[in-house]
Amino acid sequence: MRRSPIMNVIRDLAQEMKGYESGMGFTPASRSRVQNARRSDDPWAGIAG
Repeated sequence: MRRSPIMNVIRDLAQEMKGYESGMGFTPASRSRVQNARRSDDPWAGIAG
């Protein structure tokens, strides 16, 4: 049985997305490494919390 070439593309994109997820703190393990830079002069702080 021959494998569709699109499956390679899907696998590569899934691996790429995992890298983005961990880099942006969307995985439980990477959440602790991401630092939130809070600014005191944020005009939306009172509205958005």
